[in-house]
Amino acid sequence: LDAALAEMHAALAEKDAALSEKGAALDAALAEKDASLLEMHAMLAEKDAALAMRDAAEKDTALVAAPNAERKSVLKVAPITEVPGTSSRRLSSLGVDYTPSPPPSLPPLMPPFAPPSTPPSPPLPLSPPALSPASPTPSPLLTPKPSPTPSPSSSPSPSPSPSPS
Repeated sequence: LDAALAEMHAALAEKDAALSEKGAALDAALAEKDASLLEMHAMLAEKDAALAMRDAAEKDTALVAAPNAERKSVLKVAPITEVPGTSSRRLSSLGVDYTPSPPPSLPPLMPPFAPPSTPPSPPLPLSPPALSPASPTPSPLLTPKPSPTPSPSSSPSPSPSPSPS
């Protein structure tokens, strides 16, 4: 029985080796086909780019060779606005229909001033709040500090400059 099992085990090992050889051969063939497909894809992309460039060049050549009316219809010429120093006669001699349009009206920069509809709030008191008897020492945050007086040499004196008129 052991000999028969060993014989079957050897046969299975041979079949496994043959199958792994076939699998490796198939993997190599698939890798070659993938590489050739990638090459073909790159060649097709190059051909597509060349065809697109050729089509663009043909379209440009056709536009240059086309009569003026066809060129206008293909290009969809935008309306020309007035250019200083040109006349409608000069523009019409170039084949452009030109009628001057009135300048566009601009909206006002700021709306007119209107007083506020709500009454102003009452002014805040200028005196500091009263200290409570529970705190005998005033808080340093509530005590007013003396404001430094600006020295006349440190502050720039405004000198009237003549305005050009």
